[in-house]
Amino acid sequence: IRPLSSLEDHFGVVDGNVFNVDPRGLDVRALDGEVVGKVTELWIDHMESIARYYSVSLDSGKTVLLPMMFATYRKKKTAPGSGSLFDRLVDRREREINVDSITSEQFENVPQQKSPDEITMLEEDRVQAYYGGGRLYALKKRTESFI
Repeated sequence: IRPLSSLEDHFGVVDGNVFNVDPRGLDVRALDGEVVGKVTELWIDHMESIARYYSVSLDSGKTVLLPMMFATYRKKKTAPGSGSLFDRLVDRREREINVDSITSEQFENVPQQKSPDEITMLEEDRVQAYYGGGRLYALKKRTESFI
């Protein structure tokens, strides 16, 4: 698994794809609704030819990996309030990446990989477990019983 920038002679983002946008540069919004940073890179599993991670540059300056399976690609909630009638009827909201497993504060503690251009299987396990654990423990109400 390597960053797309190191594999650009073999891989790339196709223009006119399903979402019609390159995810690099999109905002990343955490569970608590706060924008924590922007997507700066895609990490590609070059053996399987599939994107596995977003590299997110946090507002604090730190860069973390976000597994694709914990990210949702959505349109922003606020629709345009001005412009022509056509512009308001046609949904042209910008897109963003939403993460429903951890809060904005918890993004600062995402496990880091040692090398900036590769990730080991152990490091992958740690990153995946961190986001997966957030599904159960990120908020106090998630740890309480339903009854």
